[in-house]
Amino acid sequence: MDVVHRIILSALLGIALTSCNNGSDNSNPTTPPIASKASCLGSEIKNHFIVKWKSGKTTYEEAESQEAVLQSLVLQNSAQNSDQVEFVEQDHMIHLDVRESTQASSASTSQPAIDWGQQMVQAPAVWTQGVNGNGVTVAVVDSGADYTHPQLRDQIALNAGEMGVDSQGRDKSNNGIDDDANGYIDDVRGYNFAEDDDPKHPQAANDPMDTNEHGTHVSGIIGAKHSAGPIHGIAEQAKILPLRFINASGAGAVSSAIKAIQYAVKAKAKVINASWGGSECSKALQDTIAGLEAQGIIFIAAAGNDNKNLDTTPSYPAAYAIPGQITVIATTELDAQAEFSNFSFTLTQIGAPGLGIVSTIPNGGTLSLDGTSMATPFVAGAAALLFGVKPTATVAQIKDALLKSVDQTSIADSAGGRLNVKKAVDLIKSM
Repeated sequence: MDVVHRIILSALLGIALTSCNNGSDNSNPTTPPIASKASCLGSEIKNHFIVKWKSGKTTYEEAESQEAVLQSLVLQNSAQNSDQVEFVEQDHMIHLDVRESTQASSASTSQPAIDWGQQMVQAPAVWTQGVNGNGVTVAVVDSGADYTHPQLRDQIALNAGEMGVDSQGRDKSNNGIDDDANGYIDDVRGYNFAEDDDPKHPQAANDPMDTNEHGTHVSGIIGAKHSAGPIHGIAEQAKILPLRFINASGAGAVSSAIKAIQYAVKAKAKVINASWGGSECSKALQDTIAGLEAQGIIFIAAAGNDNKNLDTTPSYPAAYAIPGQITVIATTELDAQAEFSNFSFTLTQIGAPGLGIVSTIPNGGTLSLDGTSMATPFVAGAAALLFGVKPTATVAQIKDALLKSVDQTSIADSAGGRLNVKKAVDLIKSM
């Protein structure tokens, strides 16, 4: 390495290496509280790093250390542009916390109606008005979705640019060509970021089929077709964009989640559902989510299922205090806070049904699950309804309508209550 490159590398090492977020000033709405370094170390992906450039671009590098990444970038780039790295951080794993229901409720031994959550948030009252999320795409960044499920197969967002016949007479959905030039090959119905660069699964990248069940369950709550089965999706006419970054065992990389979110932006989604958590360390993920509001996209995150106060025990993305994000806690059919739900009077904004929630699972079935993962798509579906009513609404308006229209309860969130779809629709109409 020559003298010039050594000088550049020394400067970069002083400003560009990150691990856990260092910011702890909660007066800054985009600065999260400090996370546990020990928990970060337990989820690190060895030799894999996320590089954030000052231009806003994100890239991913294989190396033995953050320093080695920077050294490689200095050698690859000229002295003029090698100082454009904003930071380098270690990639980490995220793990789903799935809870199969063992009873209808912790507070009741009676079996609630299969759609008790939809009824509690007064969704049927807006369905009868023709409010159904028409024209809105909801990206489900999760474990994919069973797009053959009877209640989901007509609800999936399709990419017209990868459909039909190409100039050679070949099926564009399977011709191995990026026909729409969006950077992804044969991405007809979303994408599989869990295996997009896995040489063991060379044909898997364009297939977001769910091999876990979590993403299919979430998708059904958002948009299951009412006439095709027992599940009543909150926004039946919205389109579900399945973006798989969680694998069959329930784990996925932060870098893959970022790629999926960036894909959702390109695909013109208006709502992103993130029913996952456990990333304590990623500034790259934080920056990616923070940039969504400018694209007109609202990010709906699950609070988590550890019965912890996010103010003192943060978990991400739930604890990011980002203006364009809503973090959701789980409630019961008795309008109480679910005993497992994380909470915060500052970092969680709204409650929604999350106990004994029946929804779609792969192979045409249904299943009752508990979790903030189930509460989150109620709010994502509601956001889709509001965008359907007012397509020109800003993210701030959608968020205000959802939070200012809650039914007041004793749950621990900043809005002081649980989602009410009818009130939110009435409010957005008046804005």
